[in-house]
Amino acid sequence: MGFHDWLGYVGRLVRARGDAPPVSPLVDDAFADARRRWPAIWAADSRNEPARQAKFECLCLCLAETMAPLDVKMQQRVLEEVVDRLDIGLREAGVGDMTVGKEVRAYAGALHGRLLAYMPLIKNEKFDEIKAVAARHGVVWPDTPAPRAPRSRPSR
Repeated sequence: MGFHDWLGYVGRLVRARGDAPPVSPLVDDAFADARRRWPAIWAADSRNEPARQAKFECLCLCLAETMAPLDVKMQQRVLEEVVDRLDIGLREAGVGDMTVGKEVRAYAGALHGRLLAYMPLIKNEKFDEIKAVAARHGVVWPDTPAPRAPRSRPSR
């Protein structure tokens, strides 16, 4: 286990909340969904900044779909998990230690803005508007189906 894996593991242990369900599977589902929809983007090298940004934009849409049916506490826990993964991913991509914090803050702020734009549209099932908002952020819609209606998730 590398240092960054260990750091992520310790972070999850510190934030563990009693009998609350784990959020890692939800985040894993969002990442898997983004990889399935945009395989060419996810095949790109993450050490390249434009590739990281493209992956991030695609992930934001999938995270919004995953988080839409969750309650506020679960949404917060999902965001914490995603920020942890962003930090670890940036470090593994070779971003310097002095720059990682600034990059994580920038990505976290952008993620918050994207979620505020996408989640109300997903909840109201305005899929054409979702495509328009995604296009403004540079997401080219794949040939896979449009966003799905919110899935029911445990809400703790």
